Amino acid sequence: GGSGFSSGINKKEVAIKRKLRMVPGNKKTEELYAEAYETFKAKINKSRFAGVVFDYDGTLVDARKKNDPPTQNIVDKINNLLQNGILVAFATGRGKSIREALTKKYVINKKYWDDVLVGYYNGSEIARLSDEKAPSIKHDEDSKLYCLYNAVKNNEVLKQLKLNYTLRGKQLTIEPLESTPETFLYDLLSNIVSTGFYEGLKVVRSSHSVDVISSETSKLSVVKEIKKQLKDGSKILTVGDRGRWPGNDYALLSTDCSLSVDEVSEKIDSCWNLCPAGVKGVQGVAYLLGKMKCENGLISFKSL
Repeated sequence: GGSGFSSGINKKEVAIKRKLRMVPGNKKTEELYAEAYETFKAKINKSRFAGVVFDYDGTLVDARKKNDPPTQNIVDKINNLLQNGILVAFATGRGKSIREALTKKYVINKKYWDDVLVGYYNGSEIARLSDEKAPSIKHDEDSKLYCLYNAVKNNEVLKQLKLNYTLRGKQLTIEPLESTPETFLYDLLSNIVSTGFYEGLKVVRSSHSVDVISSETSKLSVVKEIKKQLKDGSKILTVGDRGRWPGNDYALLSTDCSLSVDEVSEKIDSCWNLCPAGVKGVQGVAYLLGKMKCENGLISFKSL
C-alpha cells in the first residue's frame, strides 16, 4: 500500500507506540509490549474465526458522515463474509437509524437479514436485522435514567450549550451540536452519575456522543449472543475504534481476539491496532477486511 514515509515505518513499532501512549513509559514497559505484540499477532494470524462483531460509528462509517451508509468496498466485503457462512453482528450506541442504514438500498443483502444480529443502544437490546419492531423506544418514567435526563436538561451549565438529548429505553444520548471539548461532557456527566443516587448507571463515549446506560449493559452481550449460535470453542473477532476507556468499545475490545482501528487500551493481550501507520477508522477496517480470507465458514488472516 501507500507510498512515502508512513509505509516505511515498521508496523511492529507503530503498533507498540500506540499502546505505549496509554502507559507511563520506561524500558521495562517497552519490552513488555514488544513481547506481547509478537504473542498477540501470532494468536490472530493462527486463529480461525466463525463470527465477527463490528462497532459501527467511527469503524464502518466515518464519524463525520454518520448518515451515509458504509462504502461499497466495505459493504461488498461484509456481504462476502455472510455468503461464506460467517456470522456477522453489529454492536452500536445507535437505535433504529443503524437498521435503516443497513437495510437501505440493500447495503446488507436482503437474504442475510435474518442471520445478522444488531446490538442496539450499546448492547442493551439485541435483535435480528430483519426485526422491524426493534429497537424499543419506550422508557420508564420512574427510572433513574429518566431522573438523570431531567437533571441534565435543567443543569444551568449544560443549558448554555447546544446539545441534543435522546432518551430511549435503556440509554440517554447527549450529542453536542457545536464543538464542545471532548472530555467536558463526559467528565461532567460522570460527576453527576457518581453521586449515590444514580448508582447502577455508567457513562461511555462514542465518536460523536456521550451515552449513559445501565452498569450491566455492554456490547459484550452481542458477543455472548453470537456465541450461542456457534459450536463451543468457536472464535469470534471483535472490531471497533474506541477501545480506550471510557470509549464505548472498551468492553467489546477486551475479548481475546479484538482489533482496534483507532484507539487502544492498555491491555497487553487484547485491543491491539495492527493497521499500518496513518491508516485508521474506515480505512483501517477496509485494510483488515482486505486481509481476510474465508474457507469452510471460517475467516483467517493473510499475515496481519
